[in-house]
Amino acid sequence: MSRLTLLLALVLTALVAPAAHANLLTNASFERPSFAGWAPYGGNQMDVGTLTTPGVAREGAGVGVAQTAQSGNSFHQDVTTTVLARRSYSLSMWVKSANGQPVKATLALFGILHTETEGTGTNFTAGGEWTLVTATLNTQREHSALRAQVYMHTTGQGLLVDGAQLHDVGLDNSSFELGSPAGWSADLEASAAKIDDGARDGLWAGVVGTAVANRSIYQDHGVGVGPGASYTFSVWVRSVSGQPVSGTAVLWGLGDTPEESSATSFTAGAGWSLVSATLSPVRGHSTLRAQLFMVTPGIQMYVDGAQLRTNELGNASFEQGFFRSWDRFPRGALTASTEVTAGVAREGSGYGAVRTEVPGRSFVQEAPIALKAGQSRSFSVWLRSPTGARGSVVLTGSSGESGATPFYVGPRWTLVSAPLDAGTDHGGLRAEVVLDTPGAELDVDGASLSAGNARDDALLTGPDVAPPPPAPDGDGDGIPDSADVCPTMKGGAIRRGCPLGLTNDTSISYARTRRGIRVLRYYVEATKGARVVVTCSRGCKKTVTKGKGNKRIQIKRLRGRTLRNGARITVRVTMPGRLSATVVDRVAKRRRVAGRRACFVPGTTKPKITC
Repeated sequence: MSRLTLLLALVLTALVAPAAHANLLTNASFERPSFAGWAPYGGNQMDVGTLTTPGVAREGAGVGVAQTAQSGNSFHQDVTTTVLARRSYSLSMWVKSANGQPVKATLALFGILHTETEGTGTNFTAGGEWTLVTATLNTQREHSALRAQVYMHTTGQGLLVDGAQLHDVGLDNSSFELGSPAGWSADLEASAAKIDDGARDGLWAGVVGTAVANRSIYQDHGVGVGPGASYTFSVWVRSVSGQPVSGTAVLWGLGDTPEESSATSFTAGAGWSLVSATLSPVRGHSTLRAQLFMVTPGIQMYVDGAQLRTNELGNASFEQGFFRSWDRFPRGALTASTEVTAGVAREGSGYGAVRTEVPGRSFVQEAPIALKAGQSRSFSVWLRSPTGARGSVVLTGSSGESGATPFYVGPRWTLVSAPLDAGTDHGGLRAEVVLDTPGAELDVDGASLSAGNARDDALLTGPDVAPPPPAPDGDGDGIPDSADVCPTMKGGAIRRGCPLGLTNDTSISYARTRRGIRVLRYYVEATKGARVVVTCSRGCKKTVTKGKGNKRIQIKRLRGRTLRNGARITVRVTMPGRLSATVVDRVAKRRRVAGRRACFVPGTTKPKITC
């Protein structure tokens, strides 16, 4: 710890604010229909929309698509939020050409309102594969809103976009766009260079070098840190000359208690590489230190796109033993452990290893994070398998909405993300990994609910293997039977393989009697063409009819009927290929108590998913 003691004598950069977490965008992964939350800027003419073609999306099931006839047109989303001065905000988004032909565009981020606008942008050319693009704004002034914007320069070609994330990075000058290492402390040579399209984020990158091994550059973040949470420092690195240069990324917990740290060693080459260190503290601390040590002297290294964030998950990097925080198996028992094998972990030294003999088993972590309608979250996790494995990454809200991304992984670490663009309020979230290949080991590391620009899935280690045969999918909807809540009915990934439920809305007019009610009129509004069956526990005859859409149906056999307290009116609506919908109205205390619609897989008696 002599190096730490020396560095404590240097000038520190203290930022008093929580580490970055929540995605500020609405419909960030385009799971909601009609390009909701996004719009062409200034009324310009662009073709925009949402696709749900199976196998196209990078995350989940939905993907945004945009095309313009005039170069320079753009689409955007404005976010009202408190924007601090001397802080970094990162906008990242997956992009891909719709037909494989090059599409040139710019990803831009602006601080707007309250003071003079300031902004940044990253030029990119989208091709036939998904590519992560990031633009980081290093603010000099306060603002009251941020604008995420995509300018299109190629006309007549479709651009696919997915998995957008906008975060407070938690650092100052994280992408060195100020043209200097301002905000960072260092005991090595540090500067910034404008390398335009060669930068990982924006136009600038930091340049660091040392004549003495183990010198470093770092930034301190004054924030209360407690046990049960996880924090990640991530940074992109690249050798200036292309010669290998080694280093170590370290995240420290400092303050009133004995310090804790997590470190990841790396060797940078001619291309950009993502390095992350995740700290899951067991004690409280008052400061986080994000630090990058250079081990190789005499060779300069570029650094760019740094982030310090709260993962919003416990033991996110599996550094703690006994599979802690992930030891819940709602679909049945499986074998799970924490391993420390030299050279295997994606972050730090530990990783999780799981195996199942029964397809469809899973492990989960419940996160007490409220999500309002319109907000977005994405569960990301690094996965690999020595022999190859299939499965799904799933993020589910407490109200039943979910997003899922199927995967196949081999020996190389691959990042898989499942988005949830909420259509209703949720009081909590469940992060889940489903295993579909019996007997295969699946390794997991670096989980997060707020990965930001740390979502590169570069192939890092070992040769790949041929994928095994696809998992059984009896209904052919692209969701393996083991992860399909409705394995005999076609449905999308956002509904875990289930179709939508049917409309079933009841209404009544009645008169109160001495022991119950007398029905004057009873109506049912049901999906057009659906079969409607109305029965009573006592006091009426069965009615069978067909739904008429928005037009209500009067159930004439109930008209004039007297129903005593305790009686029930059951309305079942069914149609081939759809979840059946049931409403049970009750009579209690001389009043009708309206029932809530519940949806079922035909032939079952318990609801498995919302309507």
